[in-house]
Amino acid sequence: MNTELHIFIIWKKARDKTEDIFSDLKKKFELLEVYEVNWSSEFFSDNMSRFYGVNLPPGAFKADQHDFGPFLLCIIEDKDPTYGNRETAKGETHVNINTFDAKQTYRSWTGGGNHIHASNTEAESEHDLVLLLGKNLKDVRDSLPQKWDKKIKTINSDLVGSKGWKNISQLFYVLNATVNYLILRNFENIHDLDIATLNSDIDILTNQVEEIRFVTNGKKILEEKKQEFHLVKIANKDVLFHIGEQYYDPKWANGILDRKILSQHEFYIPNDEDHFYSLLYRALVQKSMVTDDYIEKLVSLSSKLKINNLTREDFSTYDVPIEILDAYMRRMGYEYMPRDYSLFYNSDVVDFAITKREHRMFREKLETKNWLDAAAEVYYPNKPWTYKMIVHQSRADFLFLLDIKKDDLALVIGADLGQISVPLSRFCDVIAMEDDPDRIEIMKIIAKQENRNNIQLLLSDIHSTKFDTGKFDLVIINGFEKVGSFENKDQMKNQQELLNEVYRILKPGGTLYFGALNKFGLQYLLGENVDGLQDYVYLKNNLAKSIFETETGETLKTLHHGKKEYEKMILKSSFKNVNFFGNIRDYRLPYAWVDLSTNQSSMFISKNLYFLDEFDTSNQIRSKYSEKLKYLYEIFSDQLSNIYSSYSMVAQK
Repeated sequence: MNTELHIFIIWKKARDKTEDIFSDLKKKFELLEVYEVNWSSEFFSDNMSRFYGVNLPPGAFKADQHDFGPFLLCIIEDKDPTYGNRETAKGETHVNINTFDAKQTYRSWTGGGNHIHASNTEAESEHDLVLLLGKNLKDVRDSLPQKWDKKIKTINSDLVGSKGWKNISQLFYVLNATVNYLILRNFENIHDLDIATLNSDIDILTNQVEEIRFVTNGKKILEEKKQEFHLVKIANKDVLFHIGEQYYDPKWANGILDRKILSQHEFYIPNDEDHFYSLLYRALVQKSMVTDDYIEKLVSLSSKLKINNLTREDFSTYDVPIEILDAYMRRMGYEYMPRDYSLFYNSDVVDFAITKREHRMFREKLETKNWLDAAAEVYYPNKPWTYKMIVHQSRADFLFLLDIKKDDLALVIGADLGQISVPLSRFCDVIAMEDDPDRIEIMKIIAKQENRNNIQLLLSDIHSTKFDTGKFDLVIINGFEKVGSFENKDQMKNQQELLNEVYRILKPGGTLYFGALNKFGLQYLLGENVDGLQDYVYLKNNLAKSIFETETGETLKTLHHGKKEYEKMILKSSFKNVNFFGNIRDYRLPYAWVDLSTNQSSMFISKNLYFLDEFDTSNQIRSKYSEKLKYLYEIFSDQLSNIYSSYSMVAQK
């Protein structure tokens, strides 16, 4: 038969009813032990706060021994525990109705209020006992007599940990009995820590942040979203504890807690799988780089778990680790937390992972559906702008600006999902270059569905492929600022080299087309966000990079230019006859191209912009500056050629 240990506390103001309460406890339960507890005046109020924690009764902070101490602690055994719902200060709660109802009875005998305390569950009983006696439920049970000998024992000590903790073991012994927690990482040598030389914090995963602060007697020094940093005194040294959900999806954090295991050193840790994936998430998403110690642990754990044979070399590009992480998160239904939930947030990794996830979903649907229908199902509900970028025919309408002949050979650099390559193949033969295998596979299916058999798909990038000199009649780069920017240390040099290479592989008289953002675009000058640059997009590149890195902690990998800068770069690569077209709205999804060879076109557009709203591409919504832009474009009509949001550029070799 299951029995439960519970406690009753008779605070000082109720002690005149002690005999009546003892008599009733003996009738309803087995009374096993009684203590008179004397807390010091120095720590009495703190003891009361820590004991009740988040359930602190009104006025307890003002409590002292004149009202509540010394008090009697009664330990009883309920031989027939019965659970049901009762109305408590927290609302209707599932409790042991035997102890709860007895507590209510004794409170009525003592004038109401909180002069009697009793545990509502055995978990609460363990919490109270380990703080009061320094023993968990098992050790208390082993030390109890079969029946109270009617002698009241005296305890002259405050709650355990009131003056700090003797060592790590004592602290985690108490935490094991009081809260739901685990040490998330770097726990391998915690049992051997020399507290005097401890320099790093201890990362505690928990869904009971406040409770841990009370139990550990920690001093809160910093608070963030569902995170707190506490200083906890251990062996007379202040140790930093980072406590909370640790910037993981709450569903994931709770799952890790549900699956926790007790280590051989008697504190809770994640199981191997949770340890691996939580560490991988932290390394990729919450760190600016994956350090050697993380790589060593991840490779070792992956080998133990037989996960994809992950090697040290796989971390040279991150592609493999990101796919491993995202496949797990997708399978488990976990989400990436937003940027503002973390001190550092690697948006490149998250964007890459989500894009790869969407590509897999797209490919799966393409097996049974037309690509237009598949795109609608994957992208339209949550990413309407991305959906338009994939399916809208205006993506390739700029082709009508070009003189394309049937026997021409065109190269599309950064072909994405084929939004330009497939329409272009109706005019000439195409080599579509893309460095992402998922995109290549999607393009292959779309080209087949569209009956386009004159597209050669090339899994590579322009820096890794050596084409013959004078091979192409046309080269298209739609998104010049993005090409080769990932992990490139000197993008300015990279962009100029790209133009030089394009010039080399074009035939004499061949055509270069590229679309790119204008960093002096009027909506960006007003403050529209462009790849995180916001209102300092117009600054010189080094200054913009410095500000971006200071504000975000990330490295700026995309550089934009103005009309004069683009022209200078193109001419430096020996191109001639550079023609600029201002895009309405944006080169990525344009509605009109304004020939900037004459200012008359810009003046006409400035007076007829009322029918076109600008777009905030970062947030995929209508620009909040659209109303202002309608008037400012007209005011600055004579300067409009310099302040379009993006350009289409055509140059000849």
